[in-house]
Amino acid sequence: MKHLIKENRKLTLNQEFFNSVKWTIVKILIYVVILFGIYGILHIDANLEGKIFKENSLTEWSQILFMVFTCLVFYISGKIDKSNHALMRLLIGFLSVIVIRELDEVLDKFVFDGSWQVLALTILLALLFFCYKHRKDISSSINKFVKLSSFGILQSGFLIVMVFSRLFGQKIFWKSVMGASYLRSVKDVAEESLELLGYGLIFIGSIEFLLFCKKKATQDPS
Repeated sequence: MKHLIKENRKLTLNQEFFNSVKWTIVKILIYVVILFGIYGILHIDANLEGKIFKENSLTEWSQILFMVFTCLVFYISGKIDKSNHALMRLLIGFLSVIVIRELDEVLDKFVFDGSWQVLALTILLALLFFCYKHRKDISSSINKFVKLSSFGILQSGFLIVMVFSRLFGQKIFWKSVMGASYLRSVKDVAEESLELLGYGLIFIGSIEFLLFCKKKATQDPS
């Protein structure tokens, strides 16, 4: 009897290991497709003569779409795991500010000059109030969130977008690299490409967190 129990446990563990490996491979393939898609977007923009990585380019709109999809994923995650609902709303608000910043020219043109700043500031003030009101829930969620692999991916994406792409896109750096042959378009390509990659990583990180929430909900239906 004990022998049968051990055998069943061994089979169960082997099956779980196989499923885990299989699912990991599937995720990697999906993420590879996303990265190929990012390259494809950049390649299309690179072949648009006279419109290379300008405002309203495919790359610019792809960055915005990545953020919109990420917000949607965070919203679903908050619905699945109520304990992270406040944190997800905070992240959605923060990403909304980034989307507004990316749409600055559109808002200034069709609403009024400086409208994106008003909208962004309004959301930021609302987020500060929200953080204060839900500080305990947010603090508890953050303490758990930072221990997850999805946080590492999100953090990498944000650092690429907010820090490295800005540094890498400095005019003085590219003038040092290219000298008298300096072209603004090359600098723009480098900066916008990194930004798109960063937004892609943020989206992948949100997907990883959604999968974590679904797994948690399955294991603890209550």
